[in-house]
Amino acid sequence: MKQVINIVVDIETLSLQSDAAIVSIAAVPFNPRGLVGDRPSFSKVFDVYPRGAEETIGSFYEVVNATSCALAGMHIDMDTVQWWSKQDESAKAELLYREPLTIGHAMNAFHNYIESIKKAHDAEVIVWAQGSDFDFPILTNAYRKVMKDAKLPWHYRGKRDARSIVLDNLERLYGVEEKPYDRIEEMPYPDKEVKHSALYDAHRTAWSVAYVNYLLCQSTSVPSTSDTTPK
Repeated sequence: MKQVINIVVDIETLSLQSDAAIVSIAAVPFNPRGLVGDRPSFSKVFDVYPRGAEETIGSFYEVVNATSCALAGMHIDMDTVQWWSKQDESAKAELLYREPLTIGHAMNAFHNYIESIKKAHDAEVIVWAQGSDFDFPILTNAYRKVMKDAKLPWHYRGKRDARSIVLDNLERLYGVEEKPYDRIEEMPYPDKEVKHSALYDAHRTAWSVAYVNYLLCQSTSVPSTSDTTPK
């Protein structure tokens, strides 16, 4: 039987449309149940040892040249460009000072990263994103634009919406709250937190999933959501 490896993907873009230009891509393997029955720690979530492997699986992160996206027919929204110009310098530095790849090379590298994990570990891949309406459609469009002969490296049944899973389970545990994510302990990130970094956001999404599973395990009673009413 094939083993299952879970990976969170996250992208930063220059538009909110499904054909948005991509400026960075991250993919982070994680253990969704790494915290179950144990104290929360970063390594228990992100040190992924496939069956029979002696080393953990590394993450993927690349910055993409926006001009190459435009030449491929991907959308750039000037309001989003202006929004980026107002963001923290650390977020912009990640995009400006890291050597970018063309969108074709970036998507090929991303594709090979996922496929190499599947082949090396005889594994099926479950791919997570923070919501189903942003990262997945944009990545699918990018594949169609620049990877014409390649299929997506995951099955349609292998996609997971992290936001829905996290919020549904927090509601089961605590009812409807104004700020449900406050229930999730701060991630003990080993590097400096960078807002609007695809790599940081991928880690944060994975941490939220694992921490909710931890809370579910710790819970002794789960209130019925039918008894809760949004305020």
